Amino acid sequence: ERAVIRLACSDSFPDEQLKALQKNLTKQQACIDKQDYRTMFELDEAFHRTIFEGCRKSNTWAVIQQINIHLNRSRMLRLAADHHWDHLYEQHLHMVEAIQEHDADRAERIMKDHLSLTIADQALLKEKFPSYFK
Repeated sequence: ERAVIRLACSDSFPDEQLKALQKNLTKQQACIDKQDYRTMFELDEAFHRTIFEGCRKSNTWAVIQQINIHLNRSRMLRLAADHHWDHLYEQHLHMVEAIQEHDADRAERIMKDHLSLTIADQALLKEKFPSYFK
């Protein structure tokens, strides 16, 4: 994903995908207000998929999705267990800004931090739900 977001910062990232990312952010904000973790998960998936689609990397996205089955369960559990999603939203917002500004280094740095949340979340979930991780 770090390599793909670098590609998204090029001049060739389609305006249609950029608008889709911005619309997605608006919907994410509504999910935060409603604490709707299922829709938030779907929007998070759509956000990342849109970046891949804009870079013409849909096949790569499909392969990643096949590998991420267990990871996605943990991500869903994390959203359901803790409704403090502002940081997630802010990272997505900053990714869109970096794409708009064609700042590949910033975009990659944000994506790296964003992906590292998953590792931190694993430890939190194991502590909070030990019976789920036997």
